[in-house]
Amino acid sequence: MVKELWKKLFALGSVGLLMSCASMQPEPKKMEPAFVPQSIQSTCYEQKTDNFLVLLDASGSMGEKYKDQTKFRTAEEVVSRMNQTIPGGMNLGAAVRTFGAGFSRDTRSMFGPGAYSKEDVEASLGKVNYGGYTPIGNAFSAGGVDNASMSGTTAVILVSDGKKNVGMDASKAAEEVKKQYGDNVCFYTVLVGDDPGGKELMDEIARIGQCGFSTTADTVYSSEGMADFVGAAFCGGEPPVVVAVIGDSDGDGILDNLDKCPNTPKGASVNSDGCWAYQGDILFDFDKYDLKPGAYPILDEAIVVYEKNPGIKVEVQGYTDSIGTEEYNLGLSERRAKTVEAYLEGKGIDPNAISAKGYGEANPVASNDTKEGRAQNRRVEFRAAE
Repeated sequence: MVKELWKKLFALGSVGLLMSCASMQPEPKKMEPAFVPQSIQSTCYEQKTDNFLVLLDASGSMGEKYKDQTKFRTAEEVVSRMNQTIPGGMNLGAAVRTFGAGFSRDTRSMFGPGAYSKEDVEASLGKVNYGGYTPIGNAFSAGGVDNASMSGTTAVILVSDGKKNVGMDASKAAEEVKKQYGDNVCFYTVLVGDDPGGKELMDEIARIGQCGFSTTADTVYSSEGMADFVGAAFCGGEPPVVVAVIGDSDGDGILDNLDKCPNTPKGASVNSDGCWAYQGDILFDFDKYDLKPGAYPILDEAIVVYEKNPGIKVEVQGYTDSIGTEEYNLGLSERRAKTVEAYLEGKGIDPNAISAKGYGEANPVASNDTKEGRAQNRRVEFRAAE
């Protein structure tokens, strides 16, 4: 009866399966140090699960870059590292299923269900690329059919960014699987990336499983982290302590914990602090505030940033070196900022979107003890207004 139910659900979830993306070329792997699995043979005293079922997200959002490679490549590597870490000699059933990679409800069996083979599971990876929407619910439904042919307990391992779910409701599909198999299934979710909505969904699915847990790719990517994950999911050890995910909220290439200007406009050049600044380019001669020829291309680039970010308000900040009185330098720095402001307004920038302020010799970017350093400090920078 249960098997027939799952077969019907599978049929609904797999319409268009023959039209999947076999023509898509796999993404080449990033060159990185070879993974060396940490042995847990001596600590895996008792086998906790009889089978494992991997649901691997191959949807379009997995093509987004996360920490210098696509999320899909990270997801595949997580499964590969798990496969390498599973202790030899374990009597397991296994299945690997992808979802996405084409039409909105596409889900494909890449391996099994059948007897676990480390070599065959590894060979199943790298055969499909990412694309399409995220039918997590359909994958769970199809995974239920996979599980129906395996006996004993199963660890369902979902590796996904949790974004843009379509098709069957993911939580309801997970609840249905849990209802049908009860204590014989546990859900383990591995979040790839840092999307808040994705995390919420992945956490919810893990809670539905009751006997699994939610973690992140950042946590399990290392040899030690993966050993903790495999030990907990396959042998009953303690779940790995989740590593805090540090994102880049404004997409400027500087992680949030290092970014001193967290709201950089799209397309703006930044310095090592993550602040919109053309240091070394918009510079001024000693005691002057007229623009030098090298400043014009940079200011034209700033105009492009305005065009990409409608509605932004920017403060032009002028600076000086330390020669002269504080009062004089404040005035000189403001004149430098107003020169830039006037140029931008002359190019069509809305005067209400820009302001100018002088900061004198504050916030030097180089030493005022040398001629070269003082030249670097006679500058203008841009900051997005709060």
